[in-house]
Amino acid sequence: MPAPGQFILNKQVIPSELRSREWEAARVDYWRMERAFVMAGKVRFEDAQACRNAAAALANGKVSLIEARRAVREELERAGYRPTPGTAGTIKDIYTPRRLDVTLKTNVNMARGYAEKNRLTGNAMYPASELHRNRQSREPRDWQTRWNEAAAAVNYEGVARDGSFIALNDSPIWAALSRWRTPYPPFDYGSGMWWRPVKWRVAEKKGLVTDEDMARIESQRPESFNHDVALDTNIRDEDLGAALAEQMKGIAEWDGSSLRLVDRNGTRPYDAGEIGRVIATQPREDVPASLRTNYQADALAEFLSNPDGFRADAPENRAGLDMIEDVARLFGRILPDAAPELETSLTLTAQDLAALQSGVYRVPLTVAALPAVPVGSAPPASGNVRLVVQGGSSARRIDLAAAAIGRQVTPGSRVLLGGTAYRITGIDTATRPATITVHEL
Repeated sequence: MPAPGQFILNKQVIPSELRSREWEAARVDYWRMERAFVMAGKVRFEDAQACRNAAAALANGKVSLIEARRAVREELERAGYRPTPGTAGTIKDIYTPRRLDVTLKTNVNMARGYAEKNRLTGNAMYPASELHRNRQSREPRDWQTRWNEAAAAVNYEGVARDGSFIALNDSPIWAALSRWRTPYPPFDYGSGMWWRPVKWRVAEKKGLVTDEDMARIESQRPESFNHDVALDTNIRDEDLGAALAEQMKGIAEWDGSSLRLVDRNGTRPYDAGEIGRVIATQPREDVPASLRTNYQADALAEFLSNPDGFRADAPENRAGLDMIEDVARLFGRILPDAAPELETSLTLTAQDLAALQSGVYRVPLTVAALPAVPVGSAPPASGNVRLVVQGGSSARRIDLAAAAIGRQVTPGSRVLLGGTAYRITGIDTATRPATITVHEL
């Protein structure tokens, strides 16, 4: 996913005399609005372009709000900007701090909301979100009424019916709630309203999800922008091809006659032997630092050191949502192989043990993945249950990727992906710890 500033720069500047209410009445599809940078009542391309560029720099943290305002004003002066007679000093005048702040902050917040929407899409750990106030606004709106009307308009599809402001991330209520019909915050100018992720357990209690929804939600996980980007070439000179590969090291590599982006931090599938090379490849030193960070390699290293930190309910030393997402994306792109019989150690509560009466064990969605090793290959870990896994495609091999980043783990080590369900085929309480044998459903 591009940086927030790049999301803004990717928008095409569209000069238009339409005012805000006319854009709203036009009911332009939100995906078109994501690709367009418009300013109400502004017909000059250069005015809107100056605001777009300043908003992008602000979103990327390159400038402060004051510096962004100054940059816009300098561009406006160079372009000979003059407010419409009678509007100088009002909200209609781009030169005023109030109009500049509305334009800059709204676009930065839209980029942030878009990024959060992408992060939550396909993440079954957090299948829903809750509308909440994250700051006070000058003129608070009636969000209770607005929520109720939006929920009714979409027939409560994916919306909790208990009076809370909670709905599934893919519920149409978010677009219905938005002034711009974008399915993510902000939902209005300077409203102070945002959303926060809601865990699976809470969404389940609200009646929004059941076990049957898990596969549907996970299938929505978006592909990375570089998932399948390639350039077909006519280069036949081997020396030239080798020189180009060296220049593009860590960014692109040859795939037949095509130069294909490596997608180090993305979603393109690789087998267990190749994925380590991909995530550990380091671009040349003259490549911008923003393109040299190997997020998935860093997340794997942290996971190997502190797997408990990749739990949504971790009391301390939590890895953070971004790193949890990176490691989940990494494990999800490793192609499954013929896994041996595996074992892992669990600490189950009395409530967890009672739930096993259903005949099914599910890896909690509060964890990104559970480490597992071939049976008998490592001493038993702490825990009150030894889980033995027979077969299944959810186990992804990670020992080769670990070696590629300089970490040594038990040969044949795998992870069991969060949310995977297993059929219980045996429970032996005579062993210490008790042994539960399962097979993937």
